[in-house]
Amino acid sequence: MRCHPVAVRLKELVDARAYGDLFQLAVWTEQHTHYPPGHWALEAAKLGGGQLFSHGCYYINLLLWFLGDPVEGTHVGTNYGTPWMEREGTSNVAIRFASGALGYHFGTWGARGTRLGYSFHALLAGNHGLAAFLRSARRVRCVCPPQAAPTVVSRADNI
Repeated sequence: MRCHPVAVRLKELVDARAYGDLFQLAVWTEQHTHYPPGHWALEAAKLGGGQLFSHGCYYINLLLWFLGDPVEGTHVGTNYGTPWMEREGTSNVAIRFASGALGYHFGTWGARGTRLGYSFHALLAGNHGLAAFLRSARRVRCVCPPQAAPTVVSRADNI
């Protein structure tokens, strides 16, 4: 994910302190991932765990890249809503970083009825503004502070 055009642009904005000191970063993904019976991804031993370790780990890596050294964190997962998974199909992770900033990741493979397909969202909160990046159906939007013009992150077809 660190090479994804949206992640690269977000990191540039954070490093430039476009929104001041970053004190919160939330990343969430939703999709409906339901494999047929017998598929290898249904087995925790072959998948490497559940949704968190097979998919959510990439977004937690983004939190570490943006926010630095973690000092404490927690994970809660469930397969309620994704009973086809041996392990969790839905995860929530909260991390406190050495800077005092907080990071959060939510991910689910149980988003039945979603019209977004695969969806990736990030919300950056800084002491000078807020940016929300929503990636669904190949659209990326930035909601910036009222005094700033909206930033277009990318229009690439591959995002």
